[in-house]
Amino acid sequence: MKKFFITMAGALFSCLLFSAQTLPYQNPALSAHERAVDLCSRLTLEEKSQLMLDESPAIPRLGIKKFFWWSEALHGAANMDNVTVFPEPVAMAASFDPDLLYKVFDVASTEFRAQYNHRMLNGGEDEKFHSLSVWTPNVNIFRDPRWGRGQETYGEDPWLTSVMGIQVVRGLQGPEDAKYRKLWACAKHYAVHSGPEYTRHSANLTNVPVRDLWETYMPAFKTLVQDAKVREVMCAYQRLDDDPCCGSQRLLQQILRDEWGFKYLVVSDCGAVSDFYTSHKSSSDAVHGSAKAVIAGTDVECGYGYAYKSIPEAVRRGLLSEAEVDKHVIRLLEGRFDLGEMDDPSLVEWSKIPYSAMSTKESAALSLRMARETIVLLQNKNGVLPLQKGGERLAIIGPNADNAPMMWGNYNGMPNHTVTILDGIKAKQKKLFYAAGCDLTYDKVMECLMGSQCRADGRKGLKGTFWNNRKMEGKPVTTQYYTTPLAVTTAGMHNFAPGVQLEDFSAKYETIFTPEESGEYVVNVEGCGHFELFIDGVRQYRHHIWRTTPNRTAIQAEKGKSYQIEVLFSHVHTYNANLKINVAKEQPIDYDAQIAQLKGVDKVIFVGGISPALEGEEMPVHIDGFKGGDRTSIELPRVQRDFLRALKQAGKTVIFVNCSGSAIALTPEMETCDAIVQVWYPGQEGGTAVADVLFGDCNPSGKLPVTFYRDDSQLPDYEDYSMRGRTYRYFDDPLFAFGYGLSFTQFEIGEAQLTKTDDGKTMVLTVPVTNKGQRDGTETVQVYIRDMSDPDGPLKSLRGFARVDVKAGQTCNAEVVLDTDKAFEFWDASTNTMRSASGNKQYELYYGTSSRPADLKKMVVCPTAAALPSSPDSRLTVRDKGGVLSVCYDGRQVIELSSLGFEGTPVSSQIEFVARRVADYQMLAGKRLHCENEANEYRCGPLVLRLYNDGVAFRYEGLGKETTTYRIPEGTRRWMQQWTDSYEGFFPLTTASADGHWAYPALLEPADGLFALITEANIEQGQSASSLQSEGEQYRVVSDGCPLGHTPWRVVIVGSLADVVESTLVTDVSDACRLTDTSWIHPGVVSWVYWAYNHGSNDYTIIQKYVDLAATLHLPYVLIDAEWDEMRDGKTVEDAVAYAKSKGVKPLIWYNSSVGWVNGAPGPKYRLNKAEDREREFAWCERIGVAGVKIDFFSGDNQQNMDYCIGLLESAARHHLLVNFHGATIPRGWQRTWPNLLSTEGVYGAEWYNNVPTFTDRAARHNATLPFTRNVIGPMDYTPCAFSDSQHPHITTHAHELALTVLFESGLQHLADRPESFLSQPAEVRDFLSELPSVWDDTRLLSGYPGESVVMARRSGTTWYVAGINGRDEEQTLSIGASVLPKGQVTIFADGEPWQISTADSVPGSMKCRPRGGFVIVVRQ
Repeated sequence: MKKFFITMAGALFSCLLFSAQTLPYQNPALSAHERAVDLCSRLTLEEKSQLMLDESPAIPRLGIKKFFWWSEALHGAANMDNVTVFPEPVAMAASFDPDLLYKVFDVASTEFRAQYNHRMLNGGEDEKFHSLSVWTPNVNIFRDPRWGRGQETYGEDPWLTSVMGIQVVRGLQGPEDAKYRKLWACAKHYAVHSGPEYTRHSANLTNVPVRDLWETYMPAFKTLVQDAKVREVMCAYQRLDDDPCCGSQRLLQQILRDEWGFKYLVVSDCGAVSDFYTSHKSSSDAVHGSAKAVIAGTDVECGYGYAYKSIPEAVRRGLLSEAEVDKHVIRLLEGRFDLGEMDDPSLVEWSKIPYSAMSTKESAALSLRMARETIVLLQNKNGVLPLQKGGERLAIIGPNADNAPMMWGNYNGMPNHTVTILDGIKAKQKKLFYAAGCDLTYDKVMECLMGSQCRADGRKGLKGTFWNNRKMEGKPVTTQYYTTPLAVTTAGMHNFAPGVQLEDFSAKYETIFTPEESGEYVVNVEGCGHFELFIDGVRQYRHHIWRTTPNRTAIQAEKGKSYQIEVLFSHVHTYNANLKINVAKEQPIDYDAQIAQLKGVDKVIFVGGISPALEGEEMPVHIDGFKGGDRTSIELPRVQRDFLRALKQAGKTVIFVNCSGSAIALTPEMETCDAIVQVWYPGQEGGTAVADVLFGDCNPSGKLPVTFYRDDSQLPDYEDYSMRGRTYRYFDDPLFAFGYGLSFTQFEIGEAQLTKTDDGKTMVLTVPVTNKGQRDGTETVQVYIRDMSDPDGPLKSLRGFARVDVKAGQTCNAEVVLDTDKAFEFWDASTNTMRSASGNKQYELYYGTSSRPADLKKMVVCPTAAALPSSPDSRLTVRDKGGVLSVCYDGRQVIELSSLGFEGTPVSSQIEFVARRVADYQMLAGKRLHCENEANEYRCGPLVLRLYNDGVAFRYEGLGKETTTYRIPEGTRRWMQQWTDSYEGFFPLTTASADGHWAYPALLEPADGLFALITEANIEQGQSASSLQSEGEQYRVVSDGCPLGHTPWRVVIVGSLADVVESTLVTDVSDACRLTDTSWIHPGVVSWVYWAYNHGSNDYTIIQKYVDLAATLHLPYVLIDAEWDEMRDGKTVEDAVAYAKSKGVKPLIWYNSSVGWVNGAPGPKYRLNKAEDREREFAWCERIGVAGVKIDFFSGDNQQNMDYCIGLLESAARHHLLVNFHGATIPRGWQRTWPNLLSTEGVYGAEWYNNVPTFTDRAARHNATLPFTRNVIGPMDYTPCAFSDSQHPHITTHAHELALTVLFESGLQHLADRPESFLSQPAEVRDFLSELPSVWDDTRLLSGYPGESVVMARRSGTTWYVAGINGRDEEQTLSIGASVLPKGQVTIFADGEPWQISTADSVPGSMKCRPRGGFVIVVRQ
């Protein structure tokens, strides 16, 4: 009880202390990442999973507030009142005005912040759709006009989408140098997503050509990630090549994060994770689906049932680690800190935005300006436009003339006022006739019967009862009656009825319909919110929807019979609210009667098209021409087409104002209409803008961001994602071309001049534009480029544009700046990569006023020039092959380097010589003590290129994600190891390219007798190592990025096999030794416990045996391996160390790195992770006489692990400790910089005889491969020389095993066998081991071929050691080539029973080896 009291008191004290002090995550002076890491560490697993939902609950104990990730700002602040509604994005794309677009989204983010600040200031909490994370912009490519959501995009062109998308993000997020983001923007829907809407939850896109993926669908996402620093990316619903996008590691990790460098948040589309197991069937249930999504990289789930609620269960089942969960939680917490959402508002500059910033006069003026710029004049026969104000009598007809919801588009907010097109024209024209004329799609007109055949409570009409709550509870607020079609909305702060509040209300509309005649009647209900229709008590449908949705319900009614009609409506919190109800008899349209009303009217403005109620996101619309939000036909609905034809036949001059979010096929309308004006969904001020254009107060300047096709027959299969036959880039017979748009004046384009800037990075195209007409106007000069060498590529691709205002009769210059890298980046089919211009490659450059050939002029340009660098001996050269660097040796191609540079910053081909670089240094261990080399160094933008006589080394200077790709042609012989975090695999010989993840080094034989070994060198603090990711012949360098300002060196050793094996290029390019005193570093041979006794290091008597072995054989070291911290029989490691020292043997001890295998792994653990802990531990090691440490079980070679390794080397050096990294990465030159690193594993070595039987049959061939691959790049802790068997036998000969001690270089050479085995060998063998060097003055390859055999000579002082092994299962005679060896006393160890040991006066020219046999020859002078 006393103990319990003390514990409780301590806990209470801790709580008081906690509340009184500022915790790291509460400190705004720390970075968002630091704060996020700290806060994440304080969360339970269940709390973490809750934060990964788009509706994140509050966690009061940590001060975490409720937060909603899902809000929308597609074209203004959405799903709220009192906001400014701008034109739909596809319309704003028609402006070709990115600067104006930035201002639009600056206003949108201001209004978002204003309403948020207002709510927070008044004690409110975060709300769905009203938070600080907005899922905007949509940068999918509008590849097919049938897609209903194309209206949300910036058109069909990747370049235009990228340029406009950047401005959207910048407007929403605010300046990058601000402490806090204004909002977080989101690029969606990644990737390829572009319809159909009705299959998106189950579609599996397996027909996306690789060219189209990279050249069309991906560029905008890449640009927003790299150039706009967008903070969120939304993964799409569908599968891509069998993988759901939200579960695709290729999309979310390899491309998005590894290649493009994205480091922020990935959010799922709503319900996309649930689709894994409900429709895609790629996962069995929510637990597996959530694990798949999290591991792939989806940080936040937007959903309904929320699969992510099962994350804790996934962790408990081992499908997912909590550490993986932490990565995602840290990212989302960083976002919340980055928004200032968790900080005192006084610190956040955006929190000062007042509510008065909502819906201002200035924002309305901006909306009007944008609406004007979006309008595209498509046809103007005989100059019928502009109209004369106040002149002749006009008629305005059409279903969209007075359609306010159409003006708003989709994903919209509710403005305080809306100027419909009718309103706008009325403001300029008093002599005006108006009639709706017809429906958008339905070929009937509605005869409303609400005032004649409907009754409620004894009164004619429809009765409406209203409550100021959403449950129809309590006393109603009011009751109203309606005898005409009902149309109510909360837009513009309008109430559904007097006394009814704008939010949180409900209504019941009811009537008894008694028809006077039998027949078919309709009940039409169109709404946004929650609404249901009942007829005679039977529910006809129920909708809970935030998109306005029309519904037609037919009643086959009998004369005199009564039908009870009831509509229930309730406001949905954060949704807009609108409702239309009509009970009617449908009548055929009488065109003659309609036209008869137009007597005395010559000019008719017909406002038609379609509306957001017909096209949009996954809509319950199934009528002719429309399906599920998409269109099944792009033709103008027949009812409108017939009406226009009737008007033309009646002799009227017809001005067709087309409202749509997509291209309409208007071929018949070219004949029936005199003028055609495309106005899109133009926003709250759209009516004024349209009227301004029609009456000439504004000269139209919009340009089509999409192709208008002639008819349905021109469209490919909707579900074919190839770009062939689509958009202006692959289609050349449009009705109206991309970029097309007329003016009320005439422009003439002069001859352009192209100049390069001094740095060669940009080109400026200066285009004279002359206004030949009588009106001032604005023209948009467009620049297109075509890769002349690519017959399968786009016909042309937009690469720049500039708006230029030109007064009547004047000429102005439009200047278009072209980035020579980005503007000339195209798909390269030979390498399956996007590549920029290089060499003398030529391109066609088109400039003009649209993509139509008739509107363009052409010139041929060559943006870059080629160079030919070479090595000092001129045998190695680099040639530019159209942007790909070809490395050649003696004129033969070795390898191609493509995609050089950083993402978004490719390398140009202007290569300049810098200097001759000379390396001359001493090593303490390795294949050669004295190393020297020289290179010619070149620079090419960020690329630093060194050409040595034995290879190529290059790196990049700058910040970014490297894009280097090696091309290894099919058929090339290669020895490559699949990547694992411990590099423990085989190097099988293959000739086929295979997609996968590959480790260094990679050995190639591109031509007979010519070899190349790919690796890297000089990893520094703050860098990650890299590896190779292959797709076909392309092997891409992948890593964590380049945070230091330069990458590690990429190294390709080139030449004969001897050149490769003997090369020191890895250390040549690495940093010089960092240690001032190296006198304590002594390489040597080690007796090793583990191979024979897996748990021997916790047994003092076994350790004694190995110490005694070392003493007997005069080996300098003994390794006390794992579990020494659990030593039995009352002994400790200090006792073992003391015993070794007493025998003159220096002990090495083992540690678990505690970053890889930890749970269930041996110890000691957690002694080295923190800098202060390892300093303490290494000081103790030094104090008791430990000479070095073996550190095991790392977790790969990412930046964190590389930093950890360097930290270990630094700390160990301070305490005079040698280091051996085990279960770790490969050496990359650290052995020069930190010479206390004497060995690393990174190899499938002899300890595998302990683990699996696989090694028995494969060891000989593997051993004959390693000298040409893994051991080339640095020390290799293979642990050779096992004469006896471990758990699994070896079938190599004794001479083979002895040869490995020479063939395999390691500064600490661990001998694997048990003491009794070594001590039972002949005296000559024991003497050999006693004298075995671990430092070599020189190394020569004498003969061999990877996997077949190897013969190598190494010199120590004046003694040469020659070793050879047979990798085959049959006898071989191995050539020695003894001419390089001196004469002297020769001892030969050859295959026998088990030995054949002899002496000679000279080295034989060859040795016969048994299957899997070997030999060693010692030549003493």
